[in-house]
Amino acid sequence: MEARKLVYCMALAALFLAATSANADLLVEEQFDYDVGLLDGLNGGTGFDGAWIWSKSHGQDYVIKAAGLELGALPVGGRSLGRGGNAGRAEAHRLFSSGAITALTGDNTTVWFSVLFQPTNANRGAMFLFSTQPLQHTALRTFAVAGDAFGFSTANPNTGPISAVAFNNSTNATFIPGSTYTPAVGDPDTHHVVSLIVGKINWKPNGTPDEFFLFNVTDINSEPAEGTAFASITNLDFDQSAFNQVAIADGVWSTFDEIRFGNTFANVTTDGTSGEVIPDATVIPTKANFTAGESIVIDYANGTGSAANMIGINPSGQAGPFWDPGLWLYIGGAQTQSSANVNGQLTFTTGSDGTATWPLADGEYVALFFTDETRAVLLATSETFTVGGSGGGDGDGDGDGDADPGTTQEPEAGMPVAGVLGLGLLAGAAALGGSMFLRKK
Repeated sequence: MEARKLVYCMALAALFLAATSANADLLVEEQFDYDVGLLDGLNGGTGFDGAWIWSKSHGQDYVIKAAGLELGALPVGGRSLGRGGNAGRAEAHRLFSSGAITALTGDNTTVWFSVLFQPTNANRGAMFLFSTQPLQHTALRTFAVAGDAFGFSTANPNTGPISAVAFNNSTNATFIPGSTYTPAVGDPDTHHVVSLIVGKINWKPNGTPDEFFLFNVTDINSEPAEGTAFASITNLDFDQSAFNQVAIADGVWSTFDEIRFGNTFANVTTDGTSGEVIPDATVIPTKANFTAGESIVIDYANGTGSAANMIGINPSGQAGPFWDPGLWLYIGGAQTQSSANVNGQLTFTTGSDGTATWPLADGEYVALFFTDETRAVLLATSETFTVGGSGGGDGDGDGDGDADPGTTQEPEAGMPVAGVLGLGLLAGAAALGGSMFLRKK
């Protein structure tokens, strides 16, 4: 039994190390994997805190379009974001999780972003920003109050080129004249061809100008040199600590897709042939049996990076979506949303009551890892664990007193299919029986 406990602890440590390594660079991803319809309130993707919000002056809405964009071997999935036509003006924005913000804003940090972009042939101001605040829909290319941002736009001139753009504690954008890339006109000629626009940011300490570079990437297996950028801004010093969202605006019907932010070029342009291996979510009790009145401690890994993620504890017969949790906590450790951790540990004690009251009665229980309080999407379910002396089992049915590690919920139709880890993927994680998925191509 002692040997089994050692294997269990080593495997758990291996999973957390592997999870940290696999997710350290790809911090934000939005593939617009939603049903066709309005954008407002949609809350998928990874590395966000809250749903998409959009507004318009009049005319066409921001909607999820039926077809996604594709380009070469870039891994893609889901649909795409655009407007139904060129009437009026609209903006859309979404906040990043606290974990993503921390990783994307440190001094001496390099940040990469990528987005598939298809501008219209008659451009009137499409803009994409890593930003401190949303753009206005009433006056395109402006902020309501002074803020900071870096990105690209088709607004100056408005006949096709893509320009670098920045806001430097200002309400109006600074465009880099003459530093443009013009994609070819597509078929039909209402739009230009799809481009993979990649940005690189080198954050410097305050007092030293930061560095921004824009690339049109055609080979995702070759990191572009800074000298090959089609536009750059290297004379502005930002306080990047307030950068916290992606902001989009348009006066026509350009299309955006496959938004990614990370710390390496490879992570935002993963080769879809081999796929990037990322562990599915796991939720694991730290003990197979908790004594009556003992705090229940649960380890979790590979959440979505949203403060709305929550873990509930239910009797073992109530393991599935929509069950009201007996005990529950948001991922930040309380019953109000706070931090948005991807990996961590929760302690269930006083203040975690749901339909049950702590301390729990003797019996068999499971931990359930949900995306949010609706409990419609179940990320992972733990093996059974017991409280007190009347559980009648050890959670894995082998009678040795140790629980096997957590398992993931079977994915719904259209989601990546989980498979058992091979020894060649992540050393040590095979002992967990953990499941993985390959990013969609």
